[in-house]
Amino acid sequence: MRYIPEVLVVAEVFKPVLKSEMLEMILAIGIYYAIMDIGKQKTSPEDYFLAGGKFELPPVMFSYIVTSQSSILYLGYPAEVYIYGTMYAFYGLSKFITLLLTAYFIVPIIHPLKVTSIYEYLNLRYGDNVLRILAMTFGAVNQVFDMSTSLF
Repeated sequence: MRYIPEVLVVAEVFKPVLKSEMLEMILAIGIYYAIMDIGKQKTSPEDYFLAGGKFELPPVMFSYIVTSQSSILYLGYPAEVYIYGTMYAFYGLSKFITLLLTAYFIVPIIHPLKVTSIYEYLNLRYGDNVLRILAMTFGAVNQVFDMSTSLF
């Protein structure tokens, strides 16, 4: 019979308790801030999602970088470089060039429109909800495939 340290047994017993306590604390924090927000000035969706347009470039830039990266990138890049060699670095170079071109040519067109998403831009540009709904559907399906690939 294999020896299992008592510490591991105790840890296995308390895992569900710790998880439920963590969820209860998160719920308590949410309820606290919901109660504290009662009677205060309500913010519009634009203020909530875009912070009232008051952020400078560095926080927005770092937010975008963190959002577009994932743990899969950090786990997968070394394996890709090991298999395909340093030629895989050209992917990073092409992404950098694409981001620069987007920042200089696309953002100046879309930013003055004050839209919060590409779906809102499609609705504004073409005036048709069918295209917006189609784009949202393709985006959702793409996310399902991305997440299923990530979890596999």
